[in-house]
Amino acid sequence: ITGALVQWLRDNLGLIRNAAEVETLANSVADNGGIYFVPAFSGLYAPYWRSDARGAIVGMTRYVNKGHIARATLEATAYQTREVLEAMKKDSGVELTALKVDGGMVHNELLMQFQSDILGVPVLLEVAQTVAQFNTPELHALVQDMQDTMTSLDGAGLAAPQIGVGLQVVIFGFKKNQRYPDADEIPFTVLINPKLTMLSDEMEEDWEGCLSVPGLRGKVPRYVRLRYQGFDHFGNEIDREASGFHARVVQHECDHLQGILYPMRIRDYRSFGFAEVLFPDRSVIDE
Repeated sequence: ITGALVQWLRDNLGLIRNAAEVETLANSVADNGGIYFVPAFSGLYAPYWRSDARGAIVGMTRYVNKGHIARATLEATAYQTREVLEAMKKDSGVELTALKVDGGMVHNELLMQFQSDILGVPVLLEVAQTVAQFNTPELHALVQDMQDTMTSLDGAGLAAPQIGVGLQVVIFGFKKNQRYPDADEIPFTVLINPKLTMLSDEMEEDWEGCLSVPGLRGKVPRYVRLRYQGFDHFGNEIDREASGFHARVVQHECDHLQGILYPMRIRDYRSFGFAEVLFPDRSVIDE
């Protein structure tokens, strides 16, 4: 959700010109000035799951300036993460010893340090690593595990980081899928160490969901045509062109390898929220 908050600072409030400036602005003050931000733009997510909740900024005084707002925005993300982890600890009884992070905001040192401070554990940057050896028992087992997971969920694709494995491995494809009745067949593909090349500047927006952020939907801009290259799990080269839904699925899954979730790609957050609110007459679909 951090990407959405930073975009709100930029587009709605005009406090920054780009995402990178939020850290500089937040560092211009020593603390949050006593203000706290509850960023429930489309409701509160885990562990509360309240689609009727709305955002709030509390503790405002004349002393507060835009630096304090920027800092409170970053801190809000860290507090939300802590609440989810505390709920996980309560349910599992497992103590957290370190937190692996990914996504665009991991380069924000202020946020990462604050997250580590309030959790009391180190925060470790996690980006999927390239696969060095092919056609190994371990790699075949991983691909089978991913395929079983995708099939059981009737999904269109899956990335290894989604099942806790930090390797550049994605799978995708289906013949007929009741969740995507209008989509053309996509050949089942195991794509390792992928390289994507966009074949035009044309983009289109469409709805996406994700197993990593269940129950939510957002309109995401994606390139319409691309070329993808890489290897399968046997080490055979793959070099294909794709368009439409096929291209969208490839981009969605490969984003996971860079720690990017689809909400970070959304341009208009009015088209983002709980699926049950956006589509009350439809069943929930997570890709």
